[in-house]
Amino acid sequence: MRSILCFTFLSLLAVTLPAQDITGSWLGNLNAGQSELRLIFNFEAGENGYTGTLDSPDQGVRGIPFAEVDFDGSHISVTIPQMGVTYTGTLIPDGTAIEGIFKQGLYELKLNMERGAIVIKRPQEPQPPYPYRSREVKFDNPTDGVTLAGTLTLPAETGVYPAVIMVTGSGPQNRDEEILDHKPFLVISDYLTRRGIAVLRYDDRGVAESTGSFSGSTTEDFTRDALAAFDFLRGQDEIDPTRVGVIGHSEGGTIAFMMAAREPELGFVVSMAGGLLPGDSTLVLQNRDMLVLSGLDPGLVDSYVTALGEVFRIKNNNDKECIFENMDSFIAGITGFEELPENMQQNLVSLMETYEPWFDFFIKYDPTEDIAKTLCPVLAINGEKDVQVAADANLSHVAQILRQAGNERFTTKIYPGRNHMFQDCDTGAFEEYNRIEQTISPQVLEDIAEWILDINR
Repeated sequence: MRSILCFTFLSLLAVTLPAQDITGSWLGNLNAGQSELRLIFNFEAGENGYTGTLDSPDQGVRGIPFAEVDFDGSHISVTIPQMGVTYTGTLIPDGTAIEGIFKQGLYELKLNMERGAIVIKRPQEPQPPYPYRSREVKFDNPTDGVTLAGTLTLPAETGVYPAVIMVTGSGPQNRDEEILDHKPFLVISDYLTRRGIAVLRYDDRGVAESTGSFSGSTTEDFTRDALAAFDFLRGQDEIDPTRVGVIGHSEGGTIAFMMAAREPELGFVVSMAGGLLPGDSTLVLQNRDMLVLSGLDPGLVDSYVTALGEVFRIKNNNDKECIFENMDSFIAGITGFEELPENMQQNLVSLMETYEPWFDFFIKYDPTEDIAKTLCPVLAINGEKDVQVAADANLSHVAQILRQAGNERFTTKIYPGRNHMFQDCDTGAFEEYNRIEQTISPQVLEDIAEWILDINR
């Protein structure tokens, strides 16, 4: 699920301080509310002075250029105007650290830097040779003229196997669902194939080896891609066509139910932190939880998400022309708008003015009808500390709909202490994902495999 924090609380950025020579990488921690963000400044020396870039590994941000780097041998000043960021600091006498202040808007935070870099460890990431077969494949979505490229993994022994299609979360992602130096789909695929389950994972349209354009596409478009994967997988000799299901993570979990509603032959659904509430409700809850976690005053958070919900209702009930023609009156009718800080007001106005196919579809889409049409077995799981897709609200909702529709073949589970990525975590904040070495909880891997094998015996 896209982490759409509709109010940009802190755009994680910063800058560095010098030594006699500040060339190289410097690492510091920025404390922002209840979150701690690692920032890296990378400096190079040239004929006209220093240049540099910013990395924020905890947000998956790399290579943001500094507009200006001033260093006089003792003091340093760096600016990133597009982010409204400045950093000023002093190199300590032995040249091993920079002590400084990070500023952005009204925020002024201490940020000290030391020479060094981050060593990324991903102990769960499988390494070849693998004890199973792996095949590079391509298949077509003829409706949209898109060719998807992926990897099909099969158990080592010849036979006919149950199989799963893996559908990524929102945003352009490759077949491994690679994010923040993690490859969760590679880890899941490896685990399941070792347990005797064939797995097809593929690059999103317009990503890596897949054709088409990701930009301008909607969840409905991605559902057609996933259904094309289903048709392809059922046609493979070593796949049992009656035992082909789907594992979807985040937005992929939403897509899994859209597939089940359109394809009655789908064998089963595994929704990992799927957005199963109406899209606008999902984003309101997401903003609330992320802003509270960031340390913002709870009263201000309540005021903002109330206004945000009203913005979504305006967008869902009025066309683009009507909104632009009546912008002032719509804004005047938003509860508490005038009492919000200026940057929050600006963000709400920006949302009113923004029209993008994926976002417009997402805030209007209600998965209730598609969930009700899902007659196959369902496993729906969430992490208790997920701040992107609220666990209780989504799982209670899907259970109620399935039960009312007469589908009793479902299991829901909330994993204590796990986040949106199903990692063991402390707070659930997005900024933790990268720094946690674990890619996915072993308990979650085991539960998914056991459930798939059990329903396919």
